[in-house]
Amino acid sequence: MRLSQPWLVKIINMSSISKQLHLASQSRALRAKTRGLPPRVESFVNRESLVGQVISVLGNEPTGRRILVHGRPGVGKTAAALEIAHRLVDQSRYDYVVWLDCQRVILSSSSIELSPYALEDYASVTIALSHAVGAIEANGCSTEQRSHVLSSFLSQHRTLLILDGVDKIFDSALRNLLARLPFTVDIIVTCRTTYDWGQPIYVPPFPGNDDSIRQIIRAEFQRRSLAYSDADDVVRRIESASEGIPMTAIWLVALLSRGETLEKIEMDMKNQNLTLSEYYFSEAWQLIAADSAMHKIALILSATPDLGGNGLIAVLEPILEPEVISIALRRLSSLNVLEDSGQAVRLRGAVRDYILARTSESDSDFRQTVLLAIKYLREVSDKALRLADWDQSFMALEATRPTLVAALNLCRDSANNAIRLQGLRLLNNVAYYFYSMGLWDELLSNCRWSQETALSHGDLDSILEVSMTWIVRIIDRRAGEAAAAKFMAQTEIALRGNGGTISPIIQMKLDVTRAVIRNSNGSFAGGIGRLVELGNELWQYDCHEWACRAMLQAGNFASKALDTATADAAFVWVIEHAQRIHAPWAHAMVALSRGNLGILCNRTAKFDRARALLEESIPGLPQLYDIAVAKSEMARACFESGHIRQARRFAGQSHILASAMRVRQSIMESQQGWDHTVGAELIKSPMASVVFRELATRLRRRVESYGSP
Repeated sequence: MRLSQPWLVKIINMSSISKQLHLASQSRALRAKTRGLPPRVESFVNRESLVGQVISVLGNEPTGRRILVHGRPGVGKTAAALEIAHRLVDQSRYDYVVWLDCQRVILSSSSIELSPYALEDYASVTIALSHAVGAIEANGCSTEQRSHVLSSFLSQHRTLLILDGVDKIFDSALRNLLARLPFTVDIIVTCRTTYDWGQPIYVPPFPGNDDSIRQIIRAEFQRRSLAYSDADDVVRRIESASEGIPMTAIWLVALLSRGETLEKIEMDMKNQNLTLSEYYFSEAWQLIAADSAMHKIALILSATPDLGGNGLIAVLEPILEPEVISIALRRLSSLNVLEDSGQAVRLRGAVRDYILARTSESDSDFRQTVLLAIKYLREVSDKALRLADWDQSFMALEATRPTLVAALNLCRDSANNAIRLQGLRLLNNVAYYFYSMGLWDELLSNCRWSQETALSHGDLDSILEVSMTWIVRIIDRRAGEAAAAKFMAQTEIALRGNGGTISPIIQMKLDVTRAVIRNSNGSFAGGIGRLVELGNELWQYDCHEWACRAMLQAGNFASKALDTATADAAFVWVIEHAQRIHAPWAHAMVALSRGNLGILCNRTAKFDRARALLEESIPGLPQLYDIAVAKSEMARACFESGHIRQARRFAGQSHILASAMRVRQSIMESQQGWDHTVGAELIKSPMASVVFRELATRLRRRVESYGSP
């Protein structure tokens, strides 16, 4: 695929060929070291290893080599073949170098068209080839006779035959013709898909860290006299939209030169009706849609990227045999719609967008595969939550994080009741993981649909677990108590319905959340004693996790109020009760209680004891937010006990974690229990600059790896 510019249009010099035959004008014959060879592509860059590999395979003398150069449209197959032909002409190893266009594409700034002169079938190839090499004995012969004459003629001449873009005509007849050609003929075929023919050589897109696409874009800017004040940013965005495909980049620059905005181009690249998208993917999609197994696999990989090979097999096992899945994956790979990403099985980004745009929820395959994928993710999350502690659970969930986010977003955007219900159960499993890892925006974006789905199925516990436990905390810590109280009131109205009642347990859980929100501003209007009562009552109802939550919050607020006796008793209660439960949440409660006892020691000036308790608790804390608070308190304990270097380190870590989750400074001040400006001054100290920069870099990477908002 190439622009319809003079330097990219293949020129045919057919003066020596009879003009009485129309098909003769279609061949691109090259006599070695002579004329007629299309010019090299000016934007051909950084394919030296590919060119060297093909020339090495061909060897020093023609030996009947068959090479299949395959890759995505526009990736540079034709440009590479042209470069190879030019270099081999100069080496005098062939008498003939013959170039035949089998699907020549003209790409302009407004359209993509197939050339009306491209060879259309096996018969036209034999005619064009016979005239290209001057095998006049073949004139007037039938197609079958002509192929025999060609074989006889070419056995006396060293020939390199290049057929460019054979996807439409690479049938058994053409393969039989190529098989009958003598060993004096080396053949290079270029196509989009792989076939069981010759030695396959894959032309990959340029990777993201390769400067080649940027060179092509800048060259196109210069050729078209385009200039931007933020040229580097424009180049980066075109590079991203082009997905490493040179001709896509050239197409996008052509659209810019025509007056299109970069924002529109980025949006249009996901439009199924865009000519470029249709050209790239429509043929592959037709083949995929016609094969049930490939169709189901493509739909799953579109809905849940990064699923992985084992996950894919597990999802499809109820409906497809492993051997069928394996065959379908090989066929998808041959269509070049899968990324070359080692062990992972992943659709290319643009292919995924195209398939999602073409798919409707009315498609029974889509509903079936999405439900199977969500069921599989629920099983994965169930298994992760049964592990010994949160570190192990979160590590298991982290491996599927992109797939979890994509699946929940799919449920959010779905109108299908069954998909939403399965998604709600998945969200219940992973809500705490999302909250703890700083995926707050992802959790907020799934709030409304999860509430609606839970209410429609009478699943009030789901609303309590997701909305009233974690989402309300995010709102409180980002927007303040008033916003959190408003959200809670609206949610409680929804829970009660039209004048309805709720169970005593649901009411107690609501009371816990309400007390936590009211106490968070430091006035303790919600009543510390009430939280203690709720904790004891919930334990009697076997609501062990909620009981520990209530008692832990009672201890927190008592600690802030300097009611050391109540705080100490609450934290000890949690430690004693949670240690009886073998579950990740219970282990986390023990770590939190020890950490809060350390904070209480800070507030009573027992700094050495505080350091010991906080140091013991931090490794067991699962939430980034709690780690931020604990490290800030550790900074205070170190600062007050004269360990300034350690104080500097912990203050810097706390600051970065809190900033990454966009926590309000006033919240951090109230929960840290000490002057936040002390920590700020510590990390601004010139003495700390080198250490802090190193810590900042490491922590930012950690937070980014968690997908922080």
